Amino acid sequence: MANINEIGNMIEEDNKWIKFESGETKVLQFNPSLAPERVEGEYQGRKSTRYEFQVTDLSTNQGKLWTVSKTVASMLRDYFQEEYYTLKIKRNGTGLDTKYQIMPAQKSVDDHGGEE
Repeated sequence: MANINEIGNMIEEDNKWIKFESGETKVLQFNPSLAPERVEGEYQGRKSTRYEFQVTDLSTNQGKLWTVSKTVASMLRDYFQEEYYTLKIKRNGTGLDTKYQIMPAQKSVDDHGGEE
């Protein structure tokens, strides 16, 4: 059984994108000096613009990418304007019914992830 768990851990480590299950909470650190990239794509047959952030998943200390909707990117921007770069994020729901609860985990005081 340990080998099966190890395989799952290795796959997660090799994945460069953050994935949330419904009900899952993660603490992510955003680097304020790195702007998100605009990603054009298609979702359910419609063109969509999403935003890809480089983050550090603090549970693993691994750098990952998190691609979000315009709505979530706007929520993140509001926290960044208040200099919150380490955020506790919880996903609720799936598909089009997905909602994210975002709250500060701690307040950063410099551009290098320093904390108060």
